[in-house]
Amino acid sequence: MSIKALVLSHDPNRAFAENMTKAYDELWPEHPFQFYIPFQTNRTPWSDGLSFVPSAAGIKQSVGSLLELVGDEEMVYWAIDDKIPIKANQSRLRRLLTIFETLSESGQEEIDGLCFTRAEPFKKGIAPRMLAHGGNFFVRRLSYRGIWQHQLIRGRVLKNFWRQIIRASSPRDLDRYAWEPLPVDSTLLAVRVSALYQAEQARNGIPTAVATREALLRGILLPRAAEHLEHSDKDIFGITDFRQTMIDFVRHWRSGFGH
Repeated sequence: MSIKALVLSHDPNRAFAENMTKAYDELWPEHPFQFYIPFQTNRTPWSDGLSFVPSAAGIKQSVGSLLELVGDEEMVYWAIDDKIPIKANQSRLRRLLTIFETLSESGQEEIDGLCFTRAEPFKKGIAPRMLAHGGNFFVRRLSYRGIWQHQLIRGRVLKNFWRQIIRASSPRDLDRYAWEPLPVDSTLLAVRVSALYQAEQARNGIPTAVATREALLRGILLPRAAEHLEHSDKDIFGITDFRQTMIDFVRHWRSGFGH
């Protein structure tokens, strides 16, 4: 089984995309994804399993270029470069993929997506519902909340969300659209207990400490990382402060590789 993984990225964020795809290769070597990455001028691959998609710069243009490759009923893996896997339970991921494939082919209920990371907290009035499939319990999401997490999703559901997002004029609008109810014919599931743990790679354009540390271990220097050594991941995703570790790794990288 091979699944297109759509990587929302562009040339200035190339290092984030590289860090993310290499994390999948290390944490989940048997993953079924072929990563499709928008580019403007630099299409030099850093590993196997990559396809580069020509695109104009900008989020709307990048997503538009990716969605042109996807059929409405095609199942893809939505993987923005702002997130990175930091822990994976490979045996559970294998089982979940098998369950998902079985459910999708059974015809009993059309499943339009599955997130391997636990569903995010919900607001009053749009709480997720629990569903049982063959003894396996999932959360059925009733809104697009969690859409920025990496997840399996059907093409038409992603396209429908994007048609709303392109009208957004501010970050507040982006958050509001994330709470929009799903179309009644869409079924997006999430696991009750994470099989894949994700962390943010950047906050307000500044690389997080955990992403910087992971990148440096792979010989990658993220944009702006060395200029913002004070940035901390304290209390984000339960990760402790890696500030000093990040400083040490940046210094090591600079002395041993960077110059």
